[in-house]
Amino acid sequence: MPKRGLLILLLLAVGLSGAAFWLSQGSSQPVDSVRGPLFPGLANELAAVTQIEIKDGGKRELKFTLADDRWVVPALANAPVKTEEVRTLLLGLIRAERVERKTSKSDRFDALGLDPATAKSLVLKAADGEVVSSVLIGSVARGGENRRYVKREDEANAFTVDNVSPVTADPSSWVDLSLPNISSTRLKSIETELADLGPVRLEKRLAGDIVLHINETETPAPPSARERFDAYGFWQFSSVQPREDVDFSGAQKITLTTYDGLVLVLDLAAVPFTPEDERPGEERHWVRMKIAEAEIADDAVMPDAPADLAAERAKLAELERFAFEISAFQANRMTLTAEDVTVANETTPVDETEEETIEP
Repeated sequence: MPKRGLLILLLLAVGLSGAAFWLSQGSSQPVDSVRGPLFPGLANELAAVTQIEIKDGGKRELKFTLADDRWVVPALANAPVKTEEVRTLLLGLIRAERVERKTSKSDRFDALGLDPATAKSLVLKAADGEVVSSVLIGSVARGGENRRYVKREDEANAFTVDNVSPVTADPSSWVDLSLPNISSTRLKSIETELADLGPVRLEKRLAGDIVLHINETETPAPPSARERFDAYGFWQFSSVQPREDVDFSGAQKITLTTYDGLVLVLDLAAVPFTPEDERPGEERHWVRMKIAEAEIADDAVMPDAPADLAAERAKLAELERFAFEISAFQANRMTLTAEDVTVANETTPVDETEEETIEP
């Protein structure tokens, strides 16, 4: 949505909610009440905002910038940001209402979750870097999930504030990207290469049966084959990085081919956690992708194909710039192993001993 349209929606929403709030208060507010907007006049300043910075204490930091009327994350190869999530964030700041004044003593901020080293922070900036608003968001306060301890960075006191939604610097909550969901019905084959075995391909026939090809030799598919085809029907990512920022040396290559001619080449890598990740001995699982096309016959049957194949291809091409972190469970579902092939080729030994014949 263009920035001007986003701003108009925000102003309309805050106008209606603000009117309802003040009408509901009537004359019952005490004279010394601190109730009022946390950021008076912020709605009129939003037009100047071109940068948003979010920090999860000292752990993570995420920055958005406005480029060509679209919010993006420069550190993540300009990944697009969900417009609706930005709207909700800005509207929350406009609606935020002070309830009660709290301490101004910095040694007490930690009890409110407002220690700068651990608190979440949110900063809005103009194009020249000037701060439009800056706030620390602390723990949930008594009175509801959206009532929190908050401190503006340009004020001494902390306050309890209503209408404050939690914020996170987790990019998976913000970036407007999603992994392709390819149903098992649509998926025709899965290919990879295994040490000591060479090329391995699982092929699903239109009738539904699955066969295994090892060096062009066809054998019955392993019992786990069905799970491999089901692995791509719904999968999600927990983090995202530019594809060149993840080490894919030693990655397993997996090629998916659909009945409608989509070829999706995946690199699947297991990367050890760094000491900073605080999970020594464990691994993070990352996937990146490239798309291609396979020739299909004019009369080919294309089960579960999307209505607009060209639009899907264009969307998938956008994903090629990124590496996505997936769960260990998802990575295991995707991985065809030598054990699968061994199970598929096991046969029951034939007992060749002669049975004793008993004469009647």
